[in-house]
Formats: sequence, structure tokens, C-alpha cells
Amino acid sequence: MTTNNSLVFLLLGVAMFFAPLELPQLFPANAGDGSCTSALWLGVMGVAQAMLGLAAALHNETTRIRVAIESWEPLGQTFDLPEVQWAMPPSLYVVAGNMTASETAA
Repeated sequence: MTTNNSLVFLLLGVAMFFAPLELPQLFPANAGDGSCTSALWLGVMGVAQAMLGLAAALHNETTRIRVAIESWEPLGQTFDLPEVQWAMPPSLYVVAGNMTASETAA
């Protein structure tokens, strides 16, 4: 079952569950206690169908996301910090202190 099919299954289950509440004129009381067996059947089967659709959708999407995460290679390199020797370029030290670049290396 694809994700789209399972989402339609979920929506149909929700519609089955809420149909007796939204359209009570279609479900007259026919049981001894004043309830409707058709409404009860639709409610139970709607919950079962919605749960099955939700489980299938979650299974499909978690599998797809897991495979995508496992195969993800951001840059294919390690992130080592470079060794920094100068806080600013040597030419700026020369301008700032009237020194040559060789004097700043010491």
C-alpha cells in the first residue's frame, strides 16, 4: 500500500466514524436500547480502518526517511579545524606598527 493509498484509507475511516454523528437521520434507532447497530458497526470499522491507514502511512514514511538519512553524505569530508597562524594578514601588522613582515613573525 502506498502512502497516498493509506492516507485515503485513513480519511475514509475517519469519515465512517463521524458519519452517524453528522447524518443521524440515516441511522435510525433499531436496537432495544435505542442505539443503531449500523452506526455502531460504522464506528468500529471506521476506527479500525483509520488505524490501519495511519499505521501503513507511518511505516512507509519512516522507512523512506530512514533510508534517506542513512544514505545522506553531506560533503564527504571530515571537518577539521584549520591551523591559524595569523589573526590578520602580515601586511596589516606592517601598516599598524611600522614593522616589516619578518619582524612580526617572531
